[in-house]
Amino acid sequence: MSARRRHLLYLEDDAVLRDLVALTLRMLGSWHVDARGDPRDALARKSTPRPDLLLCDLGLPGMDGLTFWQSWRADPDEPFLPAIFFTGHGPAPAARCRELGALDIIHKPFDPIKLPARIQAACEKHLTYRKRPRA
Repeated sequence: MSARRRHLLYLEDDAVLRDLVALTLRMLGSWHVDARGDPRDALARKSTPRPDLLLCDLGLPGMDGLTFWQSWRADPDEPFLPAIFFTGHGPAPAARCRELGALDIIHKPFDPIKLPARIQAACEKHLTYRKRPRA
């Protein structure tokens, strides 16, 4: 029996980058990718099935990626959504993301071919952490 294909919600306003990353993740990462450019649209029309992971640019127009993630998490009907963020800015936004529990922050420019392995490593780390016995 094959494993369930993981569902990823990807928010990126740069259409070329969005298409490149979505294609790479579909082909090399075996993800089902729901790629969108507008965070408000993504909140209004939440995808089915629910995503297993959010991959999100921090610098989105209209609503930054961190605000999007916080808005998603504020919905009591939504389970926790682990997130990985992209940024073209310095360490300050990355530090804020880590404070709020982001799995990883990927600085632009990045190698899209290495992206599936980086996402997999972050997800495995997250699952390992969640399975640890509590003291």
